[in-house]
Amino acid sequence: MSNGIGVKQDNSGIGVKVQGGSSPYYGGGIRQPTRLAAPGMCFYHQQIPATYICNKCGRAICSNCAQGYGSLTFCPQCNPYPGAPQPQYYQPQPQKGNYAGAGGALIITAGIIGLVFSVLFLLISFSFLVGIVFMVVELVFSVLAIIGGICAVQRSSFGLAIMGGVFGLLSSGFIFGLIGLILVAISKHEFRN
Repeated sequence: MSNGIGVKQDNSGIGVKVQGGSSPYYGGGIRQPTRLAAPGMCFYHQQIPATYICNKCGRAICSNCAQGYGSLTFCPQCNPYPGAPQPQYYQPQPQKGNYAGAGGALIITAGIIGLVFSVLFLLISFSFLVGIVFMVVELVFSVLAIIGGICAVQRSSFGLAIMGGVFGLLSSGFIFGLIGLILVAISKHEFRN
């Protein structure tokens, strides 16, 4: 069916086809009218729902037509990099602080102070039994603090490092244990597990 201006409608009534003519746009031929898809359908496959929008022309396209390049999506006509390899982006690794190492060193210090004070308390205590009990308790707390401090320095076990900080807090070097515990608590991201 012809309408007299060189444009012929196809039988489905969906789009138009052009027959010859001249145009200032594209070197001699009449500019092709674009076929409009129904809203939400692919521009190129009008029976398939669109899932992407071309970053260059804005056409709605289906996943079959979408051609990605990095974080951009192009339609088949607009892709400026057909067949090009995907760009590789350098993503810097976040810098790890050394809070766990510093906290572990302070917890170890608290444990060593606890060991020294347990022996000193035994030597200066008035009651031998009280001195022995205090020394045993202080030795246990100090050794557990040192083990947790070593875990914190090595960043091997967050739970043991926290436990060491708590026992360092309970030992005679409680100030070092407290600061070490705080530093280990804020450095959870530095640990492997």
